Amino acid sequence: MHVDTIGQAAVFAQGFLLGAALGLLYDGMRTLRRTLRLPGLAFVLDLLFWLGAAAALFALTLLWDDGQVRIYHIAAVSLGGGAYFFTLSRLVLPALLWLADRIRALWRLVTAPIRLAGRAGKKFLENQKKLF
Repeated sequence: MHVDTIGQAAVFAQGFLLGAALGLLYDGMRTLRRTLRLPGLAFVLDLLFWLGAAAALFALTLLWDDGQVRIYHIAAVSLGGGAYFFTLSRLVLPALLWLADRIRALWRLVTAPIRLAGRAGKKFLENQKKLF
């Protein structure tokens, strides 16, 4: 069996980048979880994340190592994710949360007339009940 060191290094680098990309994706999901606060959302997002992570690792191994999961694949993905969380995540997560706040403020501004109309309609209906 011939071991291609350059190929292994390339797969390791791609696994490292995959881990960092999964870290970025997880920060996006953390932003959704903190912003929306819906019951059950954390479970659904975590389930989707882990299914996606498993599929991505499977695709990495299938494309480069004939579907054989090697220990260095898992190590590379773990190191990439860890490197992301200890470096870039400290900048990216606050930026994503800030962006989510801006989007929420814009959404509230755009939907303000609808909310006001709904409140006025509710008061109108309550007054109509009093008349009958």
